[in-house]
Amino acid sequence: MLWGENARLARPANVPAQSPSRWVEWRPRALELSPTLLGQCLAALACALAVLVFVRLDTTIASLAVLLGIAVGVVASKRGVPLAVWCTVGLVAGGVLGRFS
Repeated sequence: MLWGENARLARPANVPAQSPSRWVEWRPRALELSPTLLGQCLAALACALAVLVFVRLDTTIASLAVLLGIAVGVVASKRGVPLAVWCTVGLVAGGVLGRFS
């Protein structure tokens, strides 16, 4: 076995050649996290609004208002409005919480 810069060792046939190890470090940037964070805040706001509607109004009227908001959110999601899914999820969660609490 020879060691050094010019020495070449015979590699057995069943051992694959090693590729150079390249580590790529990935760090999320603030711009990549902000749509998700903004969407979650929008969902929490929509949830709180739906619960507040159920507290202030009659159950039937509040249910209709929340269902209308959910329908608008679904249509907006189908049309590709960026944060409509988050708002719809928040309204669904708030509607369930308001209706069954």
